[in-house]
Order: sequence, then C-alpha cells, then structure tokens
Amino acid sequence: MIRALHAEHLLSDRFIAYMLGRNRRVEADLVDQLFNSTEKRLARTILLLARYGKEDRPETVLPKVSQETLAEMIGTTRSRVNFFMNKFRKLGFIEYNGKIVVNKSLLKGCPSRVTPPARIVSLFDAFTSILIAMSQCI
Repeated sequence: MIRALHAEHLLSDRFIAYMLGRNRRVEADLVDQLFNSTEKRLARTILLLARYGKEDRPETVLPKVSQETLAEMIGTTRSRVNFFMNKFRKLGFIEYNGKIVVNKSLLKGCPSRVTPPARIVSLFDAFTSILIAMSQCI
C-alpha cells in the first residue's frame, strides 16, 4: 500500500482527501456526542440520513431504519428514540408511520452543528496540517 501511494500520486491525493473527510466526520460525531442532547443528535442523524446539506437533492423519505438502529447510532435507548420521534411528529418535523418522511422544518428546529471548543479545533487543525505536509513529501 505504501509503495502504491508513493508511485501513484492521484491515488495518494484521493486517499489523503478521503482520510481527511473521514476524520472530519469522526470529529463532528465526537463533538455531537459530547456537546449535544439526545434530541439534537437524533435530529442530526435523521438529517444526515436524508442527505440534507449535500449538493444533490435531499431525500424526503428515508430508507427503512428501525428505532433500535437509530438508538445505536446516537448512543441512547430505543425508548428515548421513540419518545423523540413522537415529539418530532407532533411538532411537524417528520411524518412517521413505519417510514420516516422528513419535513424541511426539522432544519429550523434543531441545529445540526455545535461549535466545538477551541482545543478540539486546534488539535484537528494540527493533525490536518501534518497530513497535508506528509502528502506533499510523498
């Protein structure tokens, strides 16, 4: 793998871009877990599953996903997910009857990102700088 990264510059560029993107997603998930309530984590997960914020059109109907799976994704119990799904439905954020239909009002109701503490951002920036410098040395 290392030999391929040294020989193929296009491959190494894509690999580094993928790793940086993955690292950003992991950081966002960590910040989300540490600083957001269960309700906001569930709203963020639903929006991510619906692909809101991507270049292509978001999906309004989510693929079939169980409450147990959602609970595992956000680190809580199925009963809490059930409680918040019913709350989201009553507030008009989603339509939920076996399948989840996302309304755009969920975007206004629950912010999907919390500003992380400066220490976490500076560690991430330092790590990113190291990866970029390493990719330029290859």
